[in-house]
Amino acid sequence: MKKTYQISRRCCACDWNGAIVNGQLPTSLDNVKVMINGKAAYISYISPGQINALSPADTAVGSVQVQVVNTGGTSDAITATLQSANPGLFLWNNKYAVTQHADYSILAPSGLFSGSTPAKPGETVILWGTGLGTTNPAQDPGTISSAANQLPAPPAVTIGNL
Repeated sequence: MKKTYQISRRCCACDWNGAIVNGQLPTSLDNVKVMINGKAAYISYISPGQINALSPADTAVGSVQVQVVNTGGTSDAITATLQSANPGLFLWNNKYAVTQHADYSILAPSGLFSGSTPAKPGETVILWGTGLGTTNPAQDPGTISSAANQLPAPPAVTIGNL
């Protein structure tokens, strides 16, 4: 018999009061937890159809088990792939990379957003991404940083293999 699990119906009304302690994201929010490889993940968002969780520190790579735990019980485990890095860019409308000009103004095709302008040839732009791997110095997962974290080496960015 297949079990169905339901998370809180209080979308975006989760009780964040006191949830972040000493700059650390919670591992449980509104009685919802995510377990990755048997370790509690850090929760940043929950809704009836989505949970955003940051994996805890783990030296394992490859297949791991993921489960959701709430007041209704524990979900069946699913298998996911844990990687030390999984780079990706944040996207607007699932189409455009989130970018800014060096002065932090919105970089996008003209008219896409109010005041947006496209990049010019040779211009330095800011790309917003995630999953780039360990920073230098290393930051503990789930810790809110007040400063930009540097990568040990700058990533290579290509557009059309250039």
